[in-house]
Amino acid sequence: MLIRLGIYQPPQRRTSYNIGWKVLAEQEKVPFIVTDQPDCPVMAFDGKTPDWFADFLRSGGIAIVTDCHPDLLPFGVEYVGDASIEYADLTELGSTLARVQCITRLYRGNGYGTIRIHEKRIGKAGIIQDEFPVFLYTDYGRGGCFFTGLPMSRLVTALGDILRATASFSNFSERIVSVDKHHVLKAMREILLMAFHRRELPYVHLSYFPDNYQSAIAFRIDIDGVFGDNLINISKRALDNGFRLTFFANKSLCKDNEQFIRKLDPEHEVGNHADVHNLLNDYESNLRNIQECQNWLAGLGLENSKSFSAPRGMWNDSLHRALEDLGYLYTSDFGAAIGGYPFFPYLNGVKSRVLQIPVNPFSAERASIWREETENQDISAEYVAEFYIQIIEENYHRCYPIILYSHPEKFGLIANQVFQRIRENIAPMNLWRTTLTEFANWWIKRDKIDYGVEYDPSAYRSVITGDIDADVSVKEI
Repeated sequence: MLIRLGIYQPPQRRTSYNIGWKVLAEQEKVPFIVTDQPDCPVMAFDGKTPDWFADFLRSGGIAIVTDCHPDLLPFGVEYVGDASIEYADLTELGSTLARVQCITRLYRGNGYGTIRIHEKRIGKAGIIQDEFPVFLYTDYGRGGCFFTGLPMSRLVTALGDILRATASFSNFSERIVSVDKHHVLKAMREILLMAFHRRELPYVHLSYFPDNYQSAIAFRIDIDGVFGDNLINISKRALDNGFRLTFFANKSLCKDNEQFIRKLDPEHEVGNHADVHNLLNDYESNLRNIQECQNWLAGLGLENSKSFSAPRGMWNDSLHRALEDLGYLYTSDFGAAIGGYPFFPYLNGVKSRVLQIPVNPFSAERASIWREETENQDISAEYVAEFYIQIIEENYHRCYPIILYSHPEKFGLIANQVFQRIRENIAPMNLWRTTLTEFANWWIKRDKIDYGVEYDPSAYRSVITGDIDADVSVKEI
């Protein structure tokens, strides 16, 4: 039997349908096809099911339906109604509490995860009101169906950012992507794994990092102004502690201090952080903003790796289309994602060639402002280092890449102490120390791998076909 995921796309439907499942399958590198036929043992549907859906289940197929309306299912369910929610508890789905901010359909029954429609309320007398599962499962014929009223596939591609808390262990806030997309994708992955196991098939994917590393760590510095020798201090102290950095220089905020940019150690990378330090609305303005900085960097004699990070962490499709047309390798914007694995956004339904690398939004500079406002205290090297270490440990535990960032203004004063603490903390970890560009190149190479899995149920044995690089491993659960 050929093991692969089928992602349903109705005939004559725009390619923008069901993108969230495509993003997940590409991140995981599970074998998959986009199809309108029942030709895979496990299939994902979003807001629509075909005429052959019931027969697919009866014959042994396992379905996952997101954004599910009760009329889409061939069996009875207890549909309660719709709810406007801010959070969904995805802990039972291998994830955590996730900000989803959407309207969802509610189903009563036993399942996985929790939707609470009375949010941020204090319980009384031990009574818990109106909790509903995120996902439910029903057997049907020889197969079965996982279903949820949450529009999970669409949440993965939803635009928008907002000022909110960024970490599970702190109230530190920043203007970041409105939906916890990495938490949603983690839950979708767990259901996908469960679906393959229900079908009595292994779940097969490619390793997330080369050479069996558990995670990767990279550090970037956005140069929104040089601040004297602060920038050079970061450059030197990073190398002293074994870190090569990716700097993103903004032309308008750095052009009067070019001599400091030239002094950056060539062991580090220098990328594009635009000319005007802002996101712009239309394609042409974003294109010019990128080109102005690109030409300026070239004039400084710096190797331009076609790497980018958006000013203010903001992101939109006009910016991404401009990056694509200019041949950029990747961008890294917390207005698009703050955690989890890299992904290729879809523009008008078409997969982009420009990678998006999620970055944690904590920086010493924002922390200084936030702590002064909320606690009337300034930051210290110890405070910043401890925050980074908690990010590292949380991501390492989840096998996520660890992408950290800051700026010269505050971080440049405490760089040595912070890098030293991070170095000591990660010493026993199975971590790939890399740069954003190295990581992007590896992930793009991984994305291009085309392989298949043939499974023999009588022998419980999988046969892998395809040309797989030596530093990429096939994982079977």
